[in-house]
Amino acid sequence: MGGVSKEEIEAVRKIDLLTYMRSCEPNSIIKCGNNVYKLAEHNSLKISNGKWYWFSHSFGGVSALDFLIKVRDMDFVSAVKTLIDSRASPIIISEPIKSLNERPKEKFILPEKFWDNFRVISYLLNRGIDREIIDFCIKERVLYESKEHHNCVFVGRNKENKAKFACLRGIYGRYMKDIAGSDKSYSFSIPVKKAGSNSLFVFESPIDALSKATIDKNEMGVLWNSCHRLALGGTSDKALFRYLQDFPEISSVTLCLDNDKAGIEAIQKLKEKLENTKQPVCGKYTVNIKPPAIGKDYNDMLNVIIKEKREYRQNSKVKTSERI
Repeated sequence: MGGVSKEEIEAVRKIDLLTYMRSCEPNSIIKCGNNVYKLAEHNSLKISNGKWYWFSHSFGGVSALDFLIKVRDMDFVSAVKTLIDSRASPIIISEPIKSLNERPKEKFILPEKFWDNFRVISYLLNRGIDREIIDFCIKERVLYESKEHHNCVFVGRNKENKAKFACLRGIYGRYMKDIAGSDKSYSFSIPVKKAGSNSLFVFESPIDALSKATIDKNEMGVLWNSCHRLALGGTSDKALFRYLQDFPEISSVTLCLDNDKAGIEAIQKLKEKLENTKQPVCGKYTVNIKPPAIGKDYNDMLNVIIKEKREYRQNSKVKTSERI
């Protein structure tokens, strides 16, 4: 099959993810419990008892082969060859894997930019995102196209506008990855242009934040960038509470996480935590819950709205032509 034998396929199917990571990417896993590990690049992806599960995306698997295909977005043959070339085989680690605090922090370097953003712009337009919002994010240097593989690069910056975090989103497949050395507490956000804005909308992914901004622009016009919009990069609260520290004027938080089991559970946990956190100015945060009314996430909802508007216009044209 495409340069790999049945024997090789059977051999790599037996390699579990923890064995592969210990052999080939030891710096990519963090011990977080008794026989439980998580990935540094995706902290909601947990490995335990020979299995792995990505909680923020609600799917998992058993083997390293499953992981390379489902998470790293490799095709089957490439994944098999990767496991063969890496010579990943069951080994015994005599020295315990160091915790996150014990390991030296990797240096954070933004991926090299491509000379234009044409592919990224086309990809986001096809996802329904408004062109003005895309251009705004590019101008604010929180979005660009990488030179290698032409991925979307979503950048998280601190209050001094220094890049502290970046994640990649593949435009040709389901590829998502945080850049090594990223500080997860500074996730992607759409810069607010209204001084003193006290409202924050919270999402799981950058594309959902852009999708809700597009919906708001269509409903409210130029007011779409008058509030804070933050993507957590999953369901962790790390970026949320860092953001609230950086913008103490925020008093209202609207949770717009995905409308699935993981998202709804995370919303409830965040709500409870926010309601027990003192807000610097007014004493308590006002917490609103607003998962998408249609579909799993706000990009699903945006595309349903676009489809319904297109069908409405087409039906209107037909009725007009019939009257004529």
